[in-house]
Amino acid sequence: MKKKFCNRGINLPHKEMRTDFGDLLPKWHAGINRYLGLHADGDPPWAYNERANVGLLAGAAWSLSNSCALEEYTSTKRVPGKKDLDGRNAKKTGRIDLYVCVRGGPGLACEAKLARPLISSRVPGKKSVDDVIKKAKSAWRSTQALLTRSADKRYALTFVSPRFTQPNALRVAPKVLRRVVSKALDGWLEAVKERLEKLSPRPGYSWVFPSSARLARGRRSGSYPGVMVIIQRQQRARPARQKK
Repeated sequence: MKKKFCNRGINLPHKEMRTDFGDLLPKWHAGINRYLGLHADGDPPWAYNERANVGLLAGAAWSLSNSCALEEYTSTKRVPGKKDLDGRNAKKTGRIDLYVCVRGGPGLACEAKLARPLISSRVPGKKSVDDVIKKAKSAWRSTQALLTRSADKRYALTFVSPRFTQPNALRVAPKVLRRVVSKALDGWLEAVKERLEKLSPRPGYSWVFPSSARLARGRRSGSYPGVMVIIQRQQRARPARQKK
C-alpha cells in the first residue's frame, strides 16, 4: 500500500542542527498556516520572492519567547578569490540575509537563495531536481563570503517553491487537478530528498505543502503548492561574540 503524502516534515540529521533549528521550524510551519488562514483567496506567501521567504522564517524566530531575528542588515563581507593591495583577503560592505539569535545559544548568520523549479504530471524531470541542487550549492558558496566574526555559526538557506504546470489545467475539474498535483508533488519531493541525502555534509531540510494550497495561484501561471527549505552549515567558523 502506497504511503500517504505527508504535508509537512522536518529532517535535521545532525544534533547541532536540531539544536539550532529544532524549535524554529515548527513555528515556521505554524506561521505559514496562519498566513493562509488570514487570506481567504489562498495567497501563497512563498510564491513571491526570496525576501518574503526570509521574512517568514524571521517571523518564526520572533514568535519564540527566547529568540529574535534581523533581516538584510549591513555587514563586512569577504570577496572570495580576491586580495587587497596588502595581499590580504579583500573585503567589502554588503548585506547578510538573516540573523537569528536564541537566548543562551549561538547567533546564526544565514545567506538565502530561492529556487523555483517546474514540476508537472509527468515523472519528475532530472532538470527540475538538478535546479534545486544547483541553487543549494550556490547558497552554500555564498556563506563563504561571511566573516567568521559575523556570527557564531554560518548557514546557507535555500527556499524551494515549486511551480506546477499542467496543459489544459483549466479544463480539468479542481478535485481531479488536486489529485494530479499531489501525485506530481509526491514524486518530485521524494526525488529531491534522495539527492539531498547524497550530499556531503548532509543538509537538513523541512517542507510544508498544505492541502488547502494544492491549487494556490501565484503571480505567474501555474500553481504553487508549498515550500521547502534546505539548511546547510558552513563549517569553517570560529566562535564570535553574540550580538547585543
